[in-house]
Amino acid sequence: MPAELSGSLGAVDPALSSGYRRTMHIWWFLLVVLGCGGSSVSLPPVDPTAGRVGAIGLAFRDPSALDQPQSSRSEGKAPRRWLVRGAWKKTREESGRVEYTTRAPYRLLFYGHQGGTKPKGMQLEKKPGGKVRFAQQKSRIGPAGTWGLRKGHLVIRVLEGEGPPKKAWVRVPGATKAERSMNMDTAGMTPQEFALRTVDRRKHRTHGLFLPAPGRAEWQLEVPRMGRLDLDAEVLRPPVRTQTRSDGAVVVVSVDAGTGLVEVLREELAPGKQKTLSASLAPWAGQTVTLQIVTEPGESSELDYVFLGDPVLHTPKAHPARALVVMVDTLRRDHLGLYGYDRPTSPVIDKLAASSVVFDQAWAPSPWTLPSSLAALYGRDPEIVHGHPHVGEQLGAEGWATCAVVSNNWLTGPDTLGSGWSQQSAHRGAQASAQAKRARKCLEKYPDRDALVFVHFIDPHLPYMEAGSLQGRFAGEAPGGLPKVIRHTHAKNAYADAKTPEERDSIRQHLIDRYDQNILAVDSAVGTLLKAVGGDATVALVSDHGEEFWEHGGFEHGHTLYDELMRVPLIIRTGGGPSRVKEPVQLIDIVPTLRELLSLPALEPWEGVGAVGVSLIPLFAGEDAAKTEARSRPIALGRVLFGDSHWGVIHTHNKWISAAGTEKLFHLLQD
Repeated sequence: MPAELSGSLGAVDPALSSGYRRTMHIWWFLLVVLGCGGSSVSLPPVDPTAGRVGAIGLAFRDPSALDQPQSSRSEGKAPRRWLVRGAWKKTREESGRVEYTTRAPYRLLFYGHQGGTKPKGMQLEKKPGGKVRFAQQKSRIGPAGTWGLRKGHLVIRVLEGEGPPKKAWVRVPGATKAERSMNMDTAGMTPQEFALRTVDRRKHRTHGLFLPAPGRAEWQLEVPRMGRLDLDAEVLRPPVRTQTRSDGAVVVVSVDAGTGLVEVLREELAPGKQKTLSASLAPWAGQTVTLQIVTEPGESSELDYVFLGDPVLHTPKAHPARALVVMVDTLRRDHLGLYGYDRPTSPVIDKLAASSVVFDQAWAPSPWTLPSSLAALYGRDPEIVHGHPHVGEQLGAEGWATCAVVSNNWLTGPDTLGSGWSQQSAHRGAQASAQAKRARKCLEKYPDRDALVFVHFIDPHLPYMEAGSLQGRFAGEAPGGLPKVIRHTHAKNAYADAKTPEERDSIRQHLIDRYDQNILAVDSAVGTLLKAVGGDATVALVSDHGEEFWEHGGFEHGHTLYDELMRVPLIIRTGGGPSRVKEPVQLIDIVPTLRELLSLPALEPWEGVGAVGVSLIPLFAGEDAAKTEARSRPIALGRVLFGDSHWGVIHTHNKWISAAGTEKLFHLLQD
């Protein structure tokens, strides 16, 4: 190894791990001594102080050059229906009916269809045009002459002696659309949209660079201090199963600082096998270079769908920043100890609040999940988020790793909150303990990189699925015929059928008791998350809306603008000690506040209808002008999910609501 290179490596930033330094020594020995690509190359020495401290999320930066094949399918565009090719296997018999299964002919992940429900538009045909009726898979065999789904398999039920169909076809519009999106000639996208996008990968979604072989993408950029390129590489298998398969591809990374391309990484990829790859760009730190990523086909380019997940050029850190955003679905503020509740539902959250900023008047824009979540994660009114990045995309562009672990289908929309994350994991109705484990696992993937984790808990939402260890903590035996798993119709019917006020009170109290037990489940999971992110992490905990228990004659949420739905908990741990903010704030203020706490530029203002949030730091920093402005700022309420249209506003301690031809005005300090 040349003396000047050896000396520069010995002076690597002490913040970097010893393991990383050893890797650098080995890598440069192979590159310099053995040569690159079969020939010797001249490399600049590594200066550990050169370059800015920063990171670049390549999947959020348009390439300066981009080459893509028009199609990777020799058969042309994907068909709208296709033959089921797998053999049918008998799985069980019952009451003269026989059930057969075969592997589903598509690989597409359908968020929200884990329970065996039918994907939108899916059909099974025994002959062209001859539809078979769908019946969801149950513990008992369904009616003869129907089909269903179970764990990635098609199920068909026939009368004993009939046998499975000799031929069957399926139509899955989602799979056909996904397959066509894999080829430029049928995707209906611009080259940039085709390349920089989110794809489904086994159990999660990932944003990255889609570059079918042969392909090329280039960026002109400044290399950060001790810059390293990290990415997850894979040849994706097509959404529709085919008899043809890719023979693999190669990903090549090169750097040009004005003297020609220098290859820094070459790796072979096999279909369906994900690889985590890294390449050091440290010798070019502080320089503006051309970074080139090329995908090369094997002997054939057939189905060479190369995807490079979350490619980032960054400076590895021994102590990376951590940010945690927790959204608890359906959580009422007045059921937490920090807001005066007398039940011990939230010991962990109360302890977090004791070292954080607590907001007494945080208002959701809507009494249901989607509008409130959009506001909280975009920092804008929900009507104007289209075309803007959510917080995961904002930080992803700055090179942060971003994980989203969600349990409500409203948060998986591909055009809103279901794309743009380094990794989004969606499990409908998942319990808080499982969600916390998934979030912790995602964090562990990024030990030397700044990371934001957004976790959504749904436990306080019906049907109340708390673990057995929590059952009986507050709730006794169920009255009014309420089942263990309580759904909306169970609660409403039991309450309506109650014959006396005492019976209604008993039903209402049981629902509250079960609700509180589910808050306990979330509280425990929050403890797991706080331990995972560490004591220095920036933390925000909020709810999207509350819940009604007949305080104003209604139950659940989504239909009114009363305080039990619209006034939500908000806690932000800033590292600056505890304080209490009494001025009204909005969910759209969360992202601007996080951005300032994380030393990121403020959100761009939006010219048009709707509001952009503001940083709340001046409020808890004690600035009188900010407090006066907050009290005078109008806060819009509305966007109900069902029932009569409701709209309202919070302004100078007053709350006005208009609904069904009536208007109501409340003075919040008195009522």
